[in-house]
Amino acid sequence: MKLSFSELEDAYLMAGETGHTWLDRVTGEVLSWDDEVAGYVERGEDIRKLPDWQQEIARHAQRVMRALGELEDEANPDDDGPERYMEAPRRSSHDAFAAMRDFVETLQQPRLAEELSVVLNGRKPFRHFKDALLDYPQERERWFAFDNERVREEIAAWASDRDLQFAFNG
Repeated sequence: MKLSFSELEDAYLMAGETGHTWLDRVTGEVLSWDDEVAGYVERGEDIRKLPDWQQEIARHAQRVMRALGELEDEANPDDDGPERYMEAPRRSSHDAFAAMRDFVETLQQPRLAEELSVVLNGRKPFRHFKDALLDYPQERERWFAFDNERVREEIAAWASDRDLQFAFNG
């Protein structure tokens, strides 16, 4: 199975507490839905009542949830079992915070390093970290490059631990 790095990266960064993201081990697709769609599917509601764009998402949710035994309806003989799907990785707040802390350690400007250290020890560090970098456009750009590289490393490590490969071109 080959996974698309960009799809995996999107899932890794965007899957919040209300998101469900699974990888199809056969096709390499990244399948995502939120709690609203999950609830709709779990209640057995008619997905044809959903907007067209959400119907496809609901069909993915049905397929995965059925394979995992989370739906009580009859199994579709065309569906594979739970081994077909793997939960996609999510970036933990711990990993995101560690990236910010590690970035601060690379700074050559003591004043900015101190300012960001204060931010990291205060309330809402994720929001205030980027805000603090607004007055330092070069360092802000360097932060985004640093974090993008860290995300790439985290995803690569996750994939390597599972003997998965992904294409960086899509």
